Amino acid sequence: GTVEVDAFDVGGRCVRHVLARELPAGRSVIQWDLRDGSGRALPAGVYLLRVALRGQTLARRLAIVR
Repeated sequence: GTVEVDAFDVGGRCVRHVLARELPAGRSVIQWDLRDGSGRALPAGVYLLRVALRGQTLARRLAIVR
């Protein structure tokens, strides 16, 4: 089904729409260059990734260390 992945800073602002497309059933690998929507490298810090699929939402923390 359609998978949406968005990245947010700790203030709740969406910094990047990472993915929004159909993926086949099973495991998939999604690569992200850790850049914001304008192409700038994100600074070190904690970010939240939100994955939405089939009406369900999953959130995970991501720490960027530079």
